[in-house]
Amino acid sequence: MYEACPRRYKYHYLESLYAFDEDRDFFSKKLYQRRHEKTCEEIFASCVQKIIPLVFCEGRRSSIVNKALDSTISRELMSYPEQDREPIKDRLYPRIGRLLESLLSLDQFKWLSPMEMCLHKNEFLQFDTDGVTVDLFVSLAWRIKGELNILRLQYGGLDQEAIALEALAFYKLYGSDLAKIQFWNLFIREDNCYMSENKVDLSRLFDVREMILKTRSLLNNDENDFPFTKNMALCESCKYLSLCERYE
Repeated sequence: MYEACPRRYKYHYLESLYAFDEDRDFFSKKLYQRRHEKTCEEIFASCVQKIIPLVFCEGRRSSIVNKALDSTISRELMSYPEQDREPIKDRLYPRIGRLLESLLSLDQFKWLSPMEMCLHKNEFLQFDTDGVTVDLFVSLAWRIKGELNILRLQYGGLDQEAIALEALAFYKLYGSDLAKIQFWNLFIREDNCYMSENKVDLSRLFDVREMILKTRSLLNNDENDFPFTKNMALCESCKYLSLCERYE
């Protein structure tokens, strides 16, 4: 996002972070609200993210899973007009149901769950490296026979740098042998699940470290005023367009 538009990065990640504080200004609160506006596809992804790790822990679609799904959908739809909520629910429930059926039918699911020891489930981890504190979201991490396993939800192609960053995090936090960390990539395509497994590509760790150092220098630079993008076509799809100072 920073490379596409530094100003959008500022709005999304810096200016909107603490808008829930009472002493934040009006502009920051607006940025926070805009950041959290979601499309139906984003609501679907949020619901899937919330419940799939729970399904792995339960080993099936249980009443606990269904209760979490109901709660998540209701919370995600709070910003929608009341008359629009039921039609969205009517589309979401069958779609998520089909996705869970696909997940439960996977051979890998049958022996991966319930896992031996759950370490993290839908939570942020924080670790220090190269003078930077990194926040990282982990869908699910667990041990089987002493070895670390990490579940990754994928909606696009496989991101080897993201995998390398997660491996670095678990190396820093647990001192785990990088070569022994097993990644399970759960690809979500429409209403179906596919799973692949892989180890970290150790050569990508150099790319990740370079990215961290580059980000540190960008954010710690007092002269960084987060300029606007030069590609005006990106502005048309930006959710902060109406708030952007370029168009005041």
